[in-house]
Amino acid sequence: MKSILLCCGFAALAVNTTAVANPEPTPVGPPIVVTADRIRLSADPTVAPVVVIDRDAIEHSQATDVAQLLQFVAGVDVARNGGPGQPVSVFIRGANSDQTLVLLDGVPINPGTLGGASLANIAISDIQRVEIIKGPRSSLYGSGAIGGVINIVTRAPAAGLHAGGSVGGGRYGTRKATADVSGSDGRFDGAAGISRELTDGFPPAIGSTLDRGHDNTTLNLYGGWHAAGIGAAVHHWQSSGHTGYLDFDLSPLAETYTDRLTSATLTADPMTNWRTQFVLSHFVDEIDQVVTPDYEHTRRNAGDWQNSFAFGDWNRLIAGVHFAHEDTASLSFGTQFAEAHDTRAVYAQDDAIFGLHHIVVAARNTHDDRFGNHLTGNLDYGYQLTSSTRLTAGLGSAFHAPTSVERFGFGGNPNLDPETSHEAEIGLRQAIGAYQQLTVDVYRNDIDNLIVFVDPDSFLGPQPGRNENVARSRIRGVDIGYQVSSGAWEWRAGASFSNPRDLDSGDYLARRARRSFTSALSYAIGPHTLGLDVLAVGPRKDSPFSDVTDAGYVLVNLDGRFQLTPRWALFASIDNLFDTNYQTVAGFRTPGRGLYLTLKYEWNGT
Repeated sequence: MKSILLCCGFAALAVNTTAVANPEPTPVGPPIVVTADRIRLSADPTVAPVVVIDRDAIEHSQATDVAQLLQFVAGVDVARNGGPGQPVSVFIRGANSDQTLVLLDGVPINPGTLGGASLANIAISDIQRVEIIKGPRSSLYGSGAIGGVINIVTRAPAAGLHAGGSVGGGRYGTRKATADVSGSDGRFDGAAGISRELTDGFPPAIGSTLDRGHDNTTLNLYGGWHAAGIGAAVHHWQSSGHTGYLDFDLSPLAETYTDRLTSATLTADPMTNWRTQFVLSHFVDEIDQVVTPDYEHTRRNAGDWQNSFAFGDWNRLIAGVHFAHEDTASLSFGTQFAEAHDTRAVYAQDDAIFGLHHIVVAARNTHDDRFGNHLTGNLDYGYQLTSSTRLTAGLGSAFHAPTSVERFGFGGNPNLDPETSHEAEIGLRQAIGAYQQLTVDVYRNDIDNLIVFVDPDSFLGPQPGRNENVARSRIRGVDIGYQVSSGAWEWRAGASFSNPRDLDSGDYLARRARRSFTSALSYAIGPHTLGLDVLAVGPRKDSPFSDVTDAGYVLVNLDGRFQLTPRWALFASIDNLFDTNYQTVAGFRTPGRGLYLTLKYEWNGT
């Protein structure tokens, strides 16, 4: 009933504001990204496939965490074992979930224990944008970037003084509040933000009636100084909280978690065409069980020194060195270990434009004291066929080092080798006038030395199983994107078709859809905006250990932003408008229809 009333309210607003003149169409322009080439540039000149979710899209989505935001990106599959705070797996272009490298402001935040970043624990209140680059990028970022890279960029201070806050809530006992303040005078800048979210949740497992709640507190602090070509900045981000879940017997358990990243950045411009930057970072990922003594801990200290050289508008060169020391420790079901290791790397990339030709060459040599040297690279090429048509082609290699849990946890094998991949792709970037754009990318990724658990006499036999480098996979696919702006309307759509195969068994890879479609339609009515998001996902094999297939589904979300005054705005959304009953992991529930409201205040000083 609430959904129907809100839909009627949206319609009434549209009728009552038809006298407002529709704005002119907005030209489709490239967003600014740094992930693809490690330097600040627009997505349009890059020859790698890049998707950017900007701040407006983040606010309108009303997503509670990064994982929920990513599920509406074509070519990205998201599987969640229940509701808020429950384990999340993200698959880019069919690669395994731990083969996606996640960065926070360019610094890796994948833990060394379980491998996959805790995307369900990253609130979106202080995120400026999310950059997703599809395909291997170990040449720039090292281990883990087989399927792609997700760079989460936090909000930077703007000129002047700014303050704001919000309160909101919705179904499942969801409550949230945020507060932030930032400022910059061109020489000094700083920002502080805090967010708090709690939810009673719902029973994550189909066979249970026990609600399992989740709470998250996120703190984001930044301070910087810039003068005469020299700069220094300190950034601290922290996410912590408590999550209830169910064990295999559906008994209630709970865990506490903390993810935090502290970094210090020094920059200088020794010459007009040379910028040098040194980043020191300290990353912590901790999960501690409340009822049992089990835990998973990662601590990583890293340094990255990068030099960027610009030779006019036609050539950009970067070169750098990277080092990291990582400590991991775990206690799980009686298996305990503590392990430390070091990595060192040198990397370089040349990005050159010669007339109609755009060439990017990148290479990185990573030395891991557990596995030795690994050389990875990328070769990307773009050809400007006409003023509106660009053709692209690329080759890339990547690797993923085994996690400490794979080496020393249950079924651990300390002799594991890194997983490796080689991808080839071709693409089209087609502008259709000033207000439409079409992109097409065709790719093939061959992944070798995949790590799987091998047990010759099954789990019940006397012989213990262990992890082995024995599997291979091949993923072929096509990603299609389209966007158009026409007056008050804007529409973005994407489709993904893939064939993710286990080459040894011939089966499809688990939890990766072979086809999906996304659509984001928005309509501006004066200062207000209405939005309609659609996600259609085909059936997926649920697990390599069963014949269960998760059915396809269609999700529809409705959202609106209503500018009440210049400083006050109301955000409203109906998630899962038609109350679709679906599963992304067999046996685990997903959210039903829910109404969510957020009241936001923004103040901009002079």
